[in-house]
Amino acid sequence: MSDMPLHDKDSGAKPAKLCTIRKITGFSLLIAGVLSAAISYYILFFTQTPIPGDMPLTYNPAPEKKDFKITVFGDWMLASGPLDKIAQKADKDGSVFAVCLGDFVKHAKIPLMKLAVESFQKKFKIPVYATPGNHDIYTPEDAAAFSTVWGNVNNCFAYGDTLFILLESAKKHVTKAQLNFLDTLLKNERSKYRRCVVFSHVPPKTIPRFDKPKYRQSESSAAELQKIFDRYNVDLMVCGHAHHEMDIPFGKTRLLVIPPCGQGSRNRKNPQFGSLQLHFASDGSIEPEFVYHGREFSNRSFDEFVYYRLNQRSIFFCFALLMIVSGVILMMPPKKQ
Repeated sequence: MSDMPLHDKDSGAKPAKLCTIRKITGFSLLIAGVLSAAISYYILFFTQTPIPGDMPLTYNPAPEKKDFKITVFGDWMLASGPLDKIAQKADKDGSVFAVCLGDFVKHAKIPLMKLAVESFQKKFKIPVYATPGNHDIYTPEDAAAFSTVWGNVNNCFAYGDTLFILLESAKKHVTKAQLNFLDTLLKNERSKYRRCVVFSHVPPKTIPRFDKPKYRQSESSAAELQKIFDRYNVDLMVCGHAHHEMDIPFGKTRLLVIPPCGQGSRNRKNPQFGSLQLHFASDGSIEPEFVYHGREFSNRSFDEFVYYRLNQRSIFFCFALLMIVSGVILMMPPKKQ
């Protein structure tokens, strides 16, 4: 019989068992982390395939009218609660179409844009047009994804006696190419229409409290834009981005900035979600009305929530990397004493 104490045998078995548990746990974390990182990376960077063709993504202008109403909203971030109320209000008031001024999501990937389109199709009974916001487009890939769903980021259409223009300003300035597009378009088409309205995400001007670069376009961009607007008598420009309603002059053009309908409001006195209704009267006037929808955010649907979180690279992708690192550390043999 061996003279070795019994506790020495136990002490040899326990480290071996713990080592096995560490390796199994580490291997499991490593596999889970690799799979999670691969899935999130694929969704974020490679899901740029077109949406199925049976989903109507573009809309034709409705019959000619000289007296009609439209609904404008923006800074949305997939918030379902405010969108429900906006769609109901638009239906009740007889809006003929709606315009979303951007900030659908963070990074305009195809799955997220698809969710946005599906939300509009479920809730609105009218066409919805869109222009991107600064949160939608960070990279050329984001711009390509947005265009795949919505068409050109700079666009125009006519309804009755009014010309409507969608002008992309996601980078907080309007490029020379865009200015040329706008100038040529207005030169050729403006005289054919009684009224002209331009929609864009970032306003060229703000009230004094928001007169900072992060809330408005660059001064050079705004100056060039104002020259074109004044030259062709643009009646109205409608923007979002500042999260605070405004009604101010921009040269000869009236500038309206709408409240958000999903992101937080910066209006200290009236921090509600909101939208804008525009009444185009038969006498040629344009009558705006800010509409408020309370502060209830409401939960996103499960799919919206999952895709929204997958789109937060700093949260999901980094967590997957953390699992990989933890797994590798646990699989490493313990240091000898």
